[in-house]
Amino acid sequence: MPIAFAEDWDNVGLLVEPSAPHNVSKMLLTNDLTPEVLDEALTIKANLILSYHPPVFSPLKRLCQSDWKQKIVVKAIENRIAIYSPHTSCDSLKEGVNDWLLSAFDNACVMPLATKEDPAFCYSHSVTLLIAIEERSKLIQNLKSFQNVTNIESFNVSTFEQEKVHVAFVCTKSALPKIGKLFLEYNVENPVFTEIKKPPLPDVGLGRISKLKSKISLNKAIEIVKEHLKLPHVRVATSHGPGFNNDDEIIKSIAVCAGSGSSVLRGVKADLYITGEMSHHEVLSAIHNGSSTAGSLSLRPRAVVDCKTLTTATRANSSSGSTIVSLSEVEIQTLGVSKPVSAAALCRHCAWSRFAVVETYLKHTAALGSDETTR
Repeated sequence: MPIAFAEDWDNVGLLVEPSAPHNVSKMLLTNDLTPEVLDEALTIKANLILSYHPPVFSPLKRLCQSDWKQKIVVKAIENRIAIYSPHTSCDSLKEGVNDWLLSAFDNACVMPLATKEDPAFCYSHSVTLLIAIEERSKLIQNLKSFQNVTNIESFNVSTFEQEKVHVAFVCTKSALPKIGKLFLEYNVENPVFTEIKKPPLPDVGLGRISKLKSKISLNKAIEIVKEHLKLPHVRVATSHGPGFNNDDEIIKSIAVCAGSGSSVLRGVKADLYITGEMSHHEVLSAIHNGSSTAGSLSLRPRAVVDCKTLTTATRANSSSGSTIVSLSEVEIQTLGVSKPVSAAALCRHCAWSRFAVVETYLKHTAALGSDETTR
């Protein structure tokens, strides 16, 4: 999992490294490194914690006991536990998180939403020139002696005066001064230096978009996501009004982004977005942005699926306030509702336009005072 695949803004790789010698015999995997997870690592005597999200993201100016993240770093160092985070390198990687999310569908083709430059490509300029035929061999021999020059090509061309040789190659920025000096030793004509971009890595980058082999309904897509992620509930937003049947919504293309997908998915043409989280306004913008089509891809997603789990009462009372719980478990405090409500009332009140807990179990409907169930 090359950390070079990570985004520039991310903080990935080895974040905490105990002094040598440090041998790893047991590793603990976690999505987020919390104090409870660190205590578990101590209990099982783990030497390394692989945390998907980096516990150290913003620069730390001090290591004190007043901040929970700083306490984690101090405690890990005291107990000689290393911390490693892959984060967006795991998202961008071929066969990584985003490819896995789409693997549940019958995909005809899958492409990254954002390309990633090849970090191993070190060349910055392409150079072309004309030179006399008799000087070709010596010039090319000198160019080959430079370590930072490659892809040297030459062929004869006819000019108005006489036959010349066209020479082309690529080089690094550091090689340009030497090349300039070398050209002074020859009768070089029409030298052109062009800055080049690094080529993209194949199948590497944030997000994925898939064109399905055959169209499916929105309800079928929801069921596939739930089964694949082993989640009893997901959140769904559509631009349709009450009474619309999700079986009538046809999905031909899907865009996915692990984690927060608002920036990666913005403007992407797909029938369905699948992401870890999006804010109220981002969802509204996504499902109502435009109405024209291009080929089989809609200029707006007709539905958004948020894959956060919606099952535990503790999450409803968390500081983030971003998770809604199955209606029979707790009052809907995160929505500001003081008592159980019907599914329709929840949809009207909820920050997600017309979204509700997926498949609230029929045995819970009595507590809602309604026969409604929600998808």
